[in-house]
Amino acid sequence: MAKAKVTLANGTQIIIEGTPTEVAAIMAQVGGPAGRTASPRLAISKEVRKSPKDKKIKHSPTDLILSLADGGFFKTPKDLASIKEGLAEIGHIYAVQTLSSIVFKMVRRHYLRRVKENGRWVYIR
Repeated sequence: MAKAKVTLANGTQIIIEGTPTEVAAIMAQVGGPAGRTASPRLAISKEVRKSPKDKKIKHSPTDLILSLADGGFFKTPKDLASIKEGLAEIGHIYAVQTLSSIVFKMVRRHYLRRVKENGRWVYIR
């Protein structure tokens, strides 16, 4: 996705977002300061020209568990097996042994709380 920022002679600022060809077409119509057409290649920043597929999104188990928590997953107490199933439902498979240390660190950082129910630790927000 390309992005261009144009400041007209009267001080009006226009932000244009779209594919590079769409931005170039709109830039040609709008024109730059003093009625001249600004060069769309100069107006498009290099950072924004990169397509989203070039950037890899990293999903750490901690971030995934926090996103579950933000969605209300921990309104009722959950054990590690339930957390594992919750992550599997959104397409991320982790072993319970991996999750136990991660969840315990989240408890120490006060992102989650843990209580003992029927001899088992369960986690709640």
